[in-house]
Amino acid sequence: MALMLFTVFLDLLGIGLIFPIGPFYASAFGASAFDVGLLFTMFSVAQFLTIPILGALSDRYGRRPVLLIGIAGEVVGYIVFGVATSLTMLYLSRLIAGASSGNIGAAQAYIADISTPRERTHSFGLLGAAVSVGFLFGPALGGFLGAYDLRLPAYAAAVLVAINWITVFVWLPEALSVELRSTRPLTAGLNPFGVLAGLLRRPLLRAPLTATFLCNFAFSGYLTSFALFTSARFGWGPQQVAIVLIIQSIMSIAIQTLGVRYLSTLLPDTSILVLGIGANLLGFLVIAFAPDPLILYIVSAPLQATGSALWRPSLSSLITKLVSGNEQGLANGGSQASSALATIIGPMGAGVLFEQVGTTAPFLAGAGLFALAALTIALAVRIQSGLRRSRIDVAPAIRSR
Repeated sequence: MALMLFTVFLDLLGIGLIFPIGPFYASAFGASAFDVGLLFTMFSVAQFLTIPILGALSDRYGRRPVLLIGIAGEVVGYIVFGVATSLTMLYLSRLIAGASSGNIGAAQAYIADISTPRERTHSFGLLGAAVSVGFLFGPALGGFLGAYDLRLPAYAAAVLVAINWITVFVWLPEALSVELRSTRPLTAGLNPFGVLAGLLRRPLLRAPLTATFLCNFAFSGYLTSFALFTSARFGWGPQQVAIVLIIQSIMSIAIQTLGVRYLSTLLPDTSILVLGIGANLLGFLVIAFAPDPLILYIVSAPLQATGSALWRPSLSSLITKLVSGNEQGLANGGSQASSALATIIGPMGAGVLFEQVGTTAPFLAGAGLFALAALTIALAVRIQSGLRRSRIDVAPAIRSR
């Protein structure tokens, strides 16, 4: 478990290194604001297209080969980013990195493979903490290195991810035994929309996957519009926004590491999920109606941290319990594809609402989406007994439905 968490941490540390310097580096090649946005969108699009494929491959050939291929691709993507001599090369680098980062589905499947159903929610909480730590330190290190040379963060990311590849190659054992590997045709995993449609045809997976899309849609819109909102309403600059996000990240790490473990011994995944969604819903309303910027530090940040720290691992854990052992890659790939699709569309929707409706519109709409997600889960739990038993392995129930 510790080695897999370290692998995910290094992977996300590399991704985070690029975030603060990407817009400035692209501007050096004459990129417009639209070009910069497209640079980040292409990463998410490529990730969306490859996540189900890599997840299905990991079900058939094992987690370790897919992780190694994905990490190697990320190294290439960061090197191309660093040596880029044109905007076209930057686009190419983000396509390569995005496609390669689709191995996150295999990483989640690995965690599911080595965790018992009762441990799984806590395990995914630790995975989320590793992601949060990577995103906390990655941008800070990227900003520091970028002050000397805008190419340095890309080279540093390539080195870190190369170390990650060596770590996986030398020390990480395979988690999926040969007898549990899938024999489904690989062509079934080539179309991400087809994968999602196939998973949505399973009654027990409809509500969790719908909630995955709605929550990520709302939260990605928050990340896009929070700085714009605070600048327009309170005259904030990057420093104040960064402080709120750092507070939020630190609290999220603590909750995912300690709080999720405690709650998972008391409550089923569905209850933890609804609690997290409720916290984010309240957090969005607090932002929209905040009369004073201090509220964002002492009320909004804790609510946002608590919300995402609870609903992310509980959703991931719930989905892994609703499929059999040889479908973990497929299910996690489908879940991550749903997240990636929401991350592509969400920021654009929030931007349109901010410009055309009003500065509070993205947060009010986001609160509505979180309410819809909570209602979807609550109704599904009431109707489907399999979701009420989410603290135990309910995969046998899937096969009988």
